[in-house]
Amino acid sequence: MDFWRPAGKIIGLSIFAIVLFSASSGFAGTDDKVCTRCGDKDCEYMLGVNWAGAEFAPGSLPGVEGKNFGWPTAESLDYWKSKDVKLIRLPFLWERLQPELNKDFDPTYCDSLKKSVKMIRDRNMVVILDVHNYAKYKKSLIGSEEVPVEAFADLWRRLAEIFNNDAAVWGYGLMNEPNGKCDWPKAAQAAIDAIRSADKQTRIFVANDYAAWSATRADGNLADWAEKSLKIPDPSVLKDPSNKLRFELHTYFDHDNSGTYKNSYDKEITRKDGPEVRVGPDVGIARNRPFVEWLKKHKVKGFIGEYCAPANPGVDERWLVTLDKTMAYLDESCIPSTFWSAGTCWTPGSKGVIEPHGWSTSMPAEERKQDRPQLKIIQKYMRTK
Repeated sequence: MDFWRPAGKIIGLSIFAIVLFSASSGFAGTDDKVCTRCGDKDCEYMLGVNWAGAEFAPGSLPGVEGKNFGWPTAESLDYWKSKDVKLIRLPFLWERLQPELNKDFDPTYCDSLKKSVKMIRDRNMVVILDVHNYAKYKKSLIGSEEVPVEAFADLWRRLAEIFNNDAAVWGYGLMNEPNGKCDWPKAAQAAIDAIRSADKQTRIFVANDYAAWSATRADGNLADWAEKSLKIPDPSVLKDPSNKLRFELHTYFDHDNSGTYKNSYDKEITRKDGPEVRVGPDVGIARNRPFVEWLKKHKVKGFIGEYCAPANPGVDERWLVTLDKTMAYLDESCIPSTFWSAGTCWTPGSKGVIEPHGWSTSMPAEERKQDRPQLKIIQKYMRTK
């Protein structure tokens, strides 16, 4: 089948959460044991994967399931369960779920979303629901005349009414990588208020604005990053009566932080495109450090919602060294994260895919069943005991 890649995937900072974890240990923070790394009995450290597919081909609306987009399969979820993955970040598209603003959800797409959550629940896993729209609806920004903030709040009120009693929903991801000139704090607060009108308990993951995506490419100065790049420079900008906001960052290792890995490793490490953190084995640490320090300063919890390293045949293995060092830093800092990406809808040649099941039919059948190289590194940091 002819699956489409998501159009124009732009990547960088966000505030979100996701996790891989051992079935034998339960979730961090579910007992009274204090984490030996961060000293927090409510440590939320986990490692997980994004399951991309339902948000693909946003230019083809409503699109055809199985051609333009797809949902998690039983085979794929069984595979991730066998690898002790406990958390799935599940992207989906606002326009497909709600074809008209402030109107009922599309029954077929909504049923597929609910079915996916049930499949995850049946495997003793949890999910973060990710509206993967970049702060837009049909190309218009949230807060515009075409897409009032109230319409965004309506979306989240309806979602919270559906999922508020579902123990498998570990969190609500308000918006993937919001960008443009919208008043994102206003929109985020409206969504938070709408969720809390129906659900008082579930975590809410808040991404930052587009300008923040490139912030950690600069000199790594915390004050510069927060004051000049963030529309939410201080967590107190947002109010949650349940005190369950989680802040999300997306980080990639190539020179423009895009995750496209268009150049060779050797070419990437010689790029000089401005005062950005130089690509190399420590680039993941350098790009994450200002965010981690910001979390510690304000005593709030965070999440790395997307990151990846390429591992196609012939790709330089030094990218995996960078991945390893980044994962070690996140482990030390007790920051949960989700790899981009799992999913069976990817086209051949997609460089960061960690899914072995059918994502490239051009690969030999046996190779499609093998664990991807990135998984072996991630598993080192899963804290299975």
